[in-house]
Amino acid sequence: MTDTFFYADMVETATNLLDKFGFTGQLVKDDSSVGDYDDSGNYIAPTTATTIDCIITPIIGFRAKEIDGVSILASDGKIYLDCTEDPEIGMTTTINGNKYRLVKDMGMKTNAGDVLFRCWQVRGEG
Repeated sequence: MTDTFFYADMVETATNLLDKFGFTGQLVKDDSSVGDYDDSGNYIAPTTATTIDCIITPIIGFRAKEIDGVSILASDGKIYLDCTEDPEIGMTTTINGNKYRLVKDMGMKTNAGDVLFRCWQVRGEG
């Protein structure tokens, strides 16, 4: 199987998950008048509040072999998104009454930067 078919299969899987299980939700970036640091120690500059409307899948757990206890925790999951704007690390969404933060972009883009699908690692807050 060539990479082209592999990518097409991944895009089809993401589309099917969004079509079958996706629900309307929002990604929110809270207003921050001062900078902060994420869990990895990366500086997050001050921001203004932003909301992005999306179609979001329920959380999909990671396979046991993917969990390393450092960058991927047992409580982490991933979500697929269909939205017109680019999400950012640190944005939050609420799923089944629980708040989750976007931790890592796991989606795929073409070399030209066109989005093939959006998938994000999420971590529960609280």
